Amino acid sequence: MPVHGVRQINVPWAEERSQFTALLEALAIDWLRETSQSAVARRLKLSWAEVHGIMKRAVARGLARREHELILFLGIDETSFHKRHEYVTVVSDLTGARVLYVGDGRSRESIDGFYESLTPQQLEGIEAAAMDMWEPYIGSTHAYVPGAKSKRSCSTSSTLSRTC
Repeated sequence: MPVHGVRQINVPWAEERSQFTALLEALAIDWLRETSQSAVARRLKLSWAEVHGIMKRAVARGLARREHELILFLGIDETSFHKRHEYVTVVSDLTGARVLYVGDGRSRESIDGFYESLTPQQLEGIEAAAMDMWEPYIGSTHAYVPGAKSKRSCSTSSTLSRTC
């Protein structure tokens, strides 16, 4: 029996603590851009959880590379999946037409996670936020975005803008 037990070393062809090579993960990510996690799992003969882990690591790498740029106009909404009452909160950059954040549920905590990921300069730079009249989203925006309460609100949504 060895004295020191099992030891792991980092290798250049795989991410730390991943059981897959970087090449296999890159292939899975390319396929995930085209189809579902279940389909990729079937084709690569992996479990859904393994494919989901590959996707989560790729998202984490992408977020780590994202620059702290100013986001002027936010879109905040929830969506349900499978026509059930399971929701995710989606925050979009309305200028860049891209998703910035997806949080579990449609609670205050689900949107707080987005605002907590921003720098003070990014929070200051938010000009407007278009969202449902959903109190958790409004409350979080008022708590995190400097001056949000003093910005004019448009009557059709909870848009906080200097130009409505």
